[in-house]
Amino acid sequence: MRNTGIRMKVNEIFYSVQGEGVSAGSPSVFLRLAGCNLHCWWCDTKYTWMFTESIKERIEKHVKKLGETQDDIKVYDMTTESKDLTAAQVLEKLHGFECKRLVLTGGEPTLQHNDRELLALLGILREEGYYTEIETNGTIIPNGKFVSLISQWNVSPKIESSGNEKIIREKPECYEFYKKLDGSWFKFVIVSEADLDEVLQIIKRYGIPSGKVLLMPEARTKEELQEKSKWLVEICKENNFRFSNRLHIELWGASRGK
Repeated sequence: MRNTGIRMKVNEIFYSVQGEGVSAGSPSVFLRLAGCNLHCWWCDTKYTWMFTESIKERIEKHVKKLGETQDDIKVYDMTTESKDLTAAQVLEKLHGFECKRLVLTGGEPTLQHNDRELLALLGILREEGYYTEIETNGTIIPNGKFVSLISQWNVSPKIESSGNEKIIREKPECYEFYKKLDGSWFKFVIVSEADLDEVLQIIKRYGIPSGKVLLMPEARTKEELQEKSKWLVEICKENNFRFSNRLHIELWGASRGK
């Protein structure tokens, strides 16, 4: 999706609690931007990026290969799911919530790091005392202005089990960049125990401190989350990693905008 640099491509804005990572449980306003440069088969926000038949076919092929089933493999209408909004329009919506913690998410929000409306919005929020954390896949290095306006970086690198090719999911320069940022955390989504070797190799390859690493189970139902959490917690204990639950799945399942 091409961004014109005039308005933000916004998918949805809602108030909830942060469900993942080191801020889990914190009341937060979510600004979900549309568009993504990666396409994970297990993604629970496909409505932010699955806008073409070719992407849908790619996901269907991968899911079939894995022997998995999904009920949300469909092409979404970009004109319905993505709204072009100005900083003023978004700010008005954010001011409707009694909360000054913003989660900038997607999709992949750094795709719009050069958008002047987004930069203006983040600047105003900083002046108003907002704490802004961002959810990113860590494959894009944003500009310095954008970086200065983010308080916390929740980097979720994608591994082989996501279905993305290594050349697009693993960018060495990006790992080095995000590793050095203050307030950065690395949250890996774990589909099965077989993923651990790859995660350990990545951590060693890029020198990521174990104290900055979180492992989170891939799950779309409460039952699946509980089942995977039991063995993943033990892996975290063995490696001195943090465990990340998915509170929104625990509380609401795969419901949207919760």
